[in-house]
Amino acid sequence: MERPARFLQSGPDRPPTRPGLPDFGEFGRFELLVYSAYIWLVLAAGSEVLDGFALLAGQSPLLGMDAVHHMYLVGFITLLMFGVSIRMLPGFLHQKAVASPALVEATLWLGNTATFFRVLPLVLPVALRESIPALGALIQGAFGLSGLIALSAVMCLAVNLWRTAWHSP
Repeated sequence: MERPARFLQSGPDRPPTRPGLPDFGEFGRFELLVYSAYIWLVLAAGSEVLDGFALLAGQSPLLGMDAVHHMYLVGFITLLMFGVSIRMLPGFLHQKAVASPALVEATLWLGNTATFFRVLPLVLPVALRESIPALGALIQGAFGLSGLIALSAVMCLAVNLWRTAWHSP
């Protein structure tokens, strides 16, 4: 079901909505944050299913629970909160748009990069990391860097919402 446009006028003066979406881009590409959150959810659930089948077959789990927990917590919950807050909080603050759609995109890329760097060291086989010492050090560096990248994503969101809150309507 299509939502009616928010502009009552019709004709050439009415700005077009984004293709296939009911908004005009005033909140940036917030839906990509929500989509990527659900992709991480599917990856986490699929990993749990594979681990369950491995355990039923008498094998050791393919992934540790730490990797799955990070997929759920950093990948799904955090990115979903980012996407929903970008769309909802400006309305609560009586604003019609987010201050910077570019910061929404930065939040998307930083949040997904932080999740990837947090999960990658936990899903790579230990034998692979031990066979190539430089790779092991690089992977551990990425694991440590993921916290700084995640903090940068949170700061992008905070700055964007702060600027949105104090922007005059």
